[in-house]
Formats: sequence, structure tokens, C-alpha cells
Amino acid sequence: MNAFTLTKLLATREHLGDLYHEFLRVPSMCAGVCQLTAGATDPQEQHTEDELYYIVQGKALLKVGNEDIPVEPGSLVFVAAHIEHRFHTITEDLTAHVFFAPAECSLDTREKEASISDPQFRRERSVTWQDPRVAAEASQTMSGLELIKAIQVGELPAPPIAELIGMWVAEASEGRVVIAIEPAEHHYSNLGMVHGGIAATLLDTAMGLAVVSMLPAALPASLRLNSKSTTYVPLQTKPA
Repeated sequence: MNAFTLTKLLATREHLGDLYHEFLRVPSMCAGVCQLTAGATDPQEQHTEDELYYIVQGKALLKVGNEDIPVEPGSLVFVAAHIEHRFHTITEDLTAHVFFAPAECSLDTREKEASISDPQFRRERSVTWQDPRVAAEASQTMSGLELIKAIQVGELPAPPIAELIGMWVAEASEGRVVIAIEPAEHHYSNLGMVHGGIAATLLDTAMGLAVVSMLPAALPASLRLNSKSTTYVPLQTKPA
């Protein structure tokens, strides 16, 4: 389940600087918010999927085919796939919810072909790490907290999993370890949000190291982790 508030969605759209911000995508549909200032030109083109507009704020005309439809707060307009349409004569700043079914561009075979061959859609990322046995061997003469702090300051190499997803030890004291990460595009699921496995990995690492930090010798800790997520991190980061 995902829940959203219009205030946060509009703040995200403004932060990204785009006229349209998609906040939800599943195979059967997607949803977004669009904002156009009074007098602005709507640059959109026809789509390969059916579309529904719900006007939240503002007044304008929505040209659908050869027909001009006045819209205002509360207006609902359905636009079938492949029909030319755009807002014009915007007399008051316009805010609209936009729904596509199925998800936008999912039926556009041209874009699918481009996504495979066009370099602008392709992502590459290199990961390097050091032999984990270096830290494992050093840990035999250290307490748990000494090992964690040595990794934190770079005296010992971070474990490969930390290099793989980009997490690090932000704070470490007896019984308390803070693990940090900067969300990036390679953390995202196909729904456009940070994969739940990333959050679970952070929780598992922090809990395990918190236990290890209290041990006189650096020994592995066995834990049982149960988690539920009620929030999401939207797709608003640059490729990394």
C-alpha cells in the first residue's frame, strides 16, 4: 500500500523542476501531477495509452482532438489513446492529477526499442572492494567495537556488501551503530522507489553491529529481523 499527499507531491515536482511528476507506476496504470502557470504553453504530445485528468486547481481550456473543453477545479476529462490534446488559454495556475492506463509509454514500442539501443537509457556502474579476509583476520585480536571503529575510519576495508550498495558506518559506540546510505538510481525497483531489500539490509547491518559492538571479541551475531514499510522513497535521484 502506498499513500500520498498532494502537498508533498507538488513539493517533489517543484524540486525536480519538471512540469510533470510521476509518483506511482505499476504495469496496469500510473499516476502523476502536472502544473502549468497561467499563460504557459503545454508541450505534451499524444500518448499510446488512455488518460484521465482531474483538475485540482486553476482554469484553462483542454483541446482534445478538434474540441475545446473548459476545465476548472473538479473537472474530470478522459482522453483516449492516440488523440492529440493539450492545455491552452491557461488563465489561472493549473494543477492536475494525471492517470494513465496502462502505464504511460508501456504500449509505445518505439520507446521500448530505443530503451534497448539508445545509450541515454543504459546505465553502467563499477564496484570495487578489498579482500574481506583482511578485516576477518584482523578481527581476531580486536573487540567488536574496535573492529567497527577501524572500518569506520578506514583502517580496515569495508565489507564487500557495503561497497556494493554504498552504505557506511556513520556512528559507532557500545550498543549503538548507525548505518547510512545515499539513495541512488541503482537502488530502485521497477516501481520507481528504493527497493525494500535496501532498507532491510541497513536494519540488519545496524542491528548486527550493535550486538557485535558489545562483545569482547569480534564474533558474528545471529538475529531475527521482521520489518514493515509504510513509506517510500520516490525516484528523484540522479543516476550514480
